Amino acid sequence: MDLVKFLSPDVGAIGILVLIVFLILWGVLLPKATVRSLLTAKDEQIALYKSAYEKSMETIGIKDQQIGQLMEMARTTTHVIEAIPQAITPERGDGHAALDPANVREDR
Repeated sequence: MDLVKFLSPDVGAIGILVLIVFLILWGVLLPKATVRSLLTAKDEQIALYKSAYEKSMETIGIKDQQIGQLMEMARTTTHVIEAIPQAITPERGDGHAALDPANVREDR
C-alpha cells in the first residue's frame, strides 16, 4: 500500500481513524493516564537518584576529612621513625637534635 495514497484527503474520516488506530498499536499515541503514570514513576526515580547522590556526596566529604586526618598522623609518624636512627647515632650527641624542628627536612 502506498503511504502517500493512504494519507491523502480522499480517504476521509475512515482513513484518519485507521491512522489513529495504527498509531495507537505502534505505541506512538498513548492515553493521558498512561503518560501521567510514566511521568510520575520517572519523577520518583529521579528523586531517588538525587537523594542517593546527595548522600554519596556527604559520604565522600566525610571520607576526605578522615583521609586528611590520617595523612597528618602518617606525616608525624614518618618524622618520628626517620628521627630514631639519627637519635641513636653517637656523633649526634644526646639524640634530642634529631627531633628538633630546625633539623627537619623540608622535602615533604
